[in-house]
Amino acid sequence: MPKKPTKRGFKVWTWCGVSAFVYEMILHHGSPKSISNELALPDRSLKQFGSSGLVVLDLVKDVPVVFAIFIDNYFASTKLIKKLTQLGYRITCTLRSNRTEKCLISTEQEFSKKQRGYYEYFISKDKTCIVVGWKDSKRVLLDSNHAGIEPKTKLKRWDKEKRCRVDIVAPQIINNYNKFMGGVNNMDMLIAFHPIPFKSKRWNSRLCGHNSYSSASHGKFRLFHFKSEIAKFLLTKPNLQIFSTTTVSSSIDVYQSDEENEPPTKTLREARSSVTDVTQYDNSNHWPLFISAPNNTR
Repeated sequence: MPKKPTKRGFKVWTWCGVSAFVYEMILHHGSPKSISNELALPDRSLKQFGSSGLVVLDLVKDVPVVFAIFIDNYFASTKLIKKLTQLGYRITCTLRSNRTEKCLISTEQEFSKKQRGYYEYFISKDKTCIVVGWKDSKRVLLDSNHAGIEPKTKLKRWDKEKRCRVDIVAPQIINNYNKFMGGVNNMDMLIAFHPIPFKSKRWNSRLCGHNSYSSASHGKFRLFHFKSEIAKFLLTKPNLQIFSTTTVSSSIDVYQSDEENEPPTKTLREARSSVTDVTQYDNSNHWPLFISAPNNTR
């Protein structure tokens, strides 16, 4: 993964919502033939959709049809859009220039001569999807089967020459993509907050840690306190609290005074539980464990 901040690691395909909630994860294991998919056969569809397109088809098999899907340009292609349109999904995505199926849209060099906010669009022959080219700082290609040009919106962008923010016109497909895209990036950001370091070099431990971090990012309260409670719970050992008892010798010196013969006064100790509130109120059955050794019960 040369273009990633972390060059080496495990690749996990993720289906996330707008709020960065993880619905499904698939561990990438190299061969696209091992993908279990009911929507497309990998042997026949690998050349048509590519290995990245098969990942999308594998993830959307449990997605209800009423949901809209937003995907990155790494996975998207016009053939994938047509396939998902046949399945009844609404989809919006960015495209790469070599995946437009010879669309007559202007090249990036031609777009560079246009002013900011310029756009072009082409509709397919069956009128099921639209390809839009829009110039921001560079050309952006988008494809959708449910969002188009109207209604147009205005976006704030920084102008280097005027040294201020200016309004530029953008199609509706741009507004929808910016609004609903980025759930996976938000999930990665939450996982990177307050990491819990561990020294294990086993590959399966790192995968379990990634799953735990992604689950912790879904908490209803602050992420730092949630991870702190998890760390305290894992570090807590079930130690028994032992109270020391005072013993009085039965042999009393006859020459000692009465005050010296009096037993020491016992001070009341405040009983402090060694069990945290998380363990005490986790709704689990904390039953006693009976040990075969005599006079020992836990």
